[in-house]
Amino acid sequence: DMAYKNYGDTCIFCGDDKSCGTFLDLGNASRRGADSFVVYSLYRVNYNDIRLHCIHLTEDFIDIGFGKYVEIVDGVMKNVKFDGKIRIADMGAGKGYLTFALYEYLTQKCKYDIAMEGVEIRPDLVVKINEIIKEFNMKDFRFVESSIESYACQQDNKISNSLTLDVLIALHACNTATDDAIIKGVESGAKLIICAPCCHKQIRQEMEKSKVVDAITRYGIFMERQAVMITDTIRALILEYFGYKTQVMEFIEMEHTPKNVLLVGRKTNEPSAEEKEAVLKEINNLKERYGIEKHYLEKVFVMNNEQ
Repeated sequence: DMAYKNYGDTCIFCGDDKSCGTFLDLGNASRRGADSFVVYSLYRVNYNDIRLHCIHLTEDFIDIGFGKYVEIVDGVMKNVKFDGKIRIADMGAGKGYLTFALYEYLTQKCKYDIAMEGVEIRPDLVVKINEIIKEFNMKDFRFVESSIESYACQQDNKISNSLTLDVLIALHACNTATDDAIIKGVESGAKLIICAPCCHKQIRQEMEKSKVVDAITRYGIFMERQAVMITDTIRALILEYFGYKTQVMEFIEMEHTPKNVLLVGRKTNEPSAEEKEAVLKEINNLKERYGIEKHYLEKVFVMNNEQ
């Protein structure tokens, strides 16, 4: 538990004001690409500083912008009424950089009573991270080996017959993996769905195949950007169809990554039949205008007997 004090904008280990790649000697850490143990240790001793000064110890910390991320999640959670323990699933959690940070922030800083699962398909990462969780005796926290599509929520160390979640998170789940995560959120009745979409390939392929172009999409770079906007717009509309109040916001500065859009859905009242019909009309108009046969997320309608 080395003291970690920093009240300025420079690194206390090297004095630099930019990424220096310095790590605390807390395990198998290389100069670049810290493992979860190091990330957690750095965050744990510094969670009281909301601005998280000096997190530029590695460029990865800058790129993912997790200080801003945990503040945003905390902010949207404050607008949701939870009953009892809050069940959170982080889809495609990888090495757990953000999963550990969010767990620590919500339990230590915000004093939430949570049960968190990181969902990761790579078994070696799941084993390693669960060892870290056990070493630090972190309660109601585990990683599970699963794809997003086949994930089943674990409760009391048993697979639940029905998926019940309060908060679903998916950050940079590639292409349609974001849609699979949204489907899990809708199925589980999650009160809050938070996604940072990544690699919008499916809709662009649909647009290219149809060869329907307009004054914007005839230019390749604009085609790509328009595909991104259409993909996430339809996602937001489908969430609205299922009774979620949606927000789209920027959570990372563009200079760090262009993948900086955060899609947030907060469960509210079930929309009326007329409101649902209006949403479907908007979706169909977008698809017709850009020659899109189907958005991958539309399969949620079939799975929920909506169409």
